[in-house]
Amino acid sequence: MSPWFACLYVNPDARGRKIGELLQHHAIQETWEKGYSSLYLCTDLIGYYERNQWVYIGKGYSLNDDETRIYAYHMDKHLGKSETERTR
Repeated sequence: MSPWFACLYVNPDARGRKIGELLQHHAIQETWEKGYSSLYLCTDLIGYYERNQWVYIGKGYSLNDDETRIYAYHMDKHLGKSETERTR
């Protein structure tokens, strides 16, 4: 499974301004433009990524054996957009 979206962190002082959402959208756009069909991430958060159409696909384990949640963003969510919208 690749590519992976990793290490999203927004300083607590900057939270609430949709910065995390903007970073996700940028990564999704880059993934789409490079021709990948999905983008993956792992997290211990529940509910945050679902707001941006990430889909929980199962559990995994980090390098130190902690359980984590694996999510996928499927690029077919972009199929309804025009070429102009996809390249912005």
